[in-house]
Amino acid sequence: MRWRWKRRLGWPAAAAFLLPGAAAGAPDLEERFAGANRLYEAGRHAEAAAEYEAIRGSGVEDEILFYNLGNAYFKQQRLGLALLNYERAFRLAPKDREIAANRELARSLVYDRIPAPAPAFPIDAILRLHGRMSVDAYTRLFLAVYLTGSGLLAGVLMTRGRPVRRVLQYACAAALLLTLAGGSALAWKAHALGSTVQVIVLEEKVDVRSAPGEDGTVLFTVHEGLQARVRNQREEWLQVSLPNGWTGWVPRAAVGIV
Repeated sequence: MRWRWKRRLGWPAAAAFLLPGAAAGAPDLEERFAGANRLYEAGRHAEAAAEYEAIRGSGVEDEILFYNLGNAYFKQQRLGLALLNYERAFRLAPKDREIAANRELARSLVYDRIPAPAPAFPIDAILRLHGRMSVDAYTRLFLAVYLTGSGLLAGVLMTRGRPVRRVLQYACAAALLLTLAGGSALAWKAHALGSTVQVIVLEEKVDVRSAPGEDGTVLFTVHEGLQARVRNQREEWLQVSLPNGWTGWVPRAAVGIV
């Protein structure tokens, strides 16, 4: 497990700045990022994590920042916070092998084992592929098949030879179907990211209750690092559901939102 320096387009081009002030302070943030990396390399993982968190607090959303932050927490044996940041990094870069490997390593250390019902083989394969595709990847795929289909349609309209025209018509129909499939997959992915809120348990163990409040009956207990989906919120309590369908309420402060 190792930390990373910035890569690909470099800083800040590879980062998405969510707050207006983040872009203006990019040079300072870059230096802080480099300083945090040096702290990590020196074994000062708590200080490195604090610096990474400060950068994130400036509005930066970047997979390498989250990856390094996850590593810093992992070195401190803070499994929940490590997984929280690995999940954030994975959402931004689902095809990154190092992020995926560290995420799986951390997930293997979670105490709770709550498998979801396995779908049939074709559906399972499709869902796995869908999970590894980012919104950007789906957007590029959609644009590629759309432009290809547009070119083929233009060819159909401009071609007079019947054999060639027929071939182009079939190809255009196939491109249209692929465009519809790509657009549907893109909409599905964007909707899932926008509407599904996932949380990671941050405390060593948390009682899940039947109602929001300490007077609710304890239904079951979950442990640090477990991931759940948010179904509802009431003041400082979240209603969460597990992959096996179990549902209950947990304190908002006991979990971190991915």
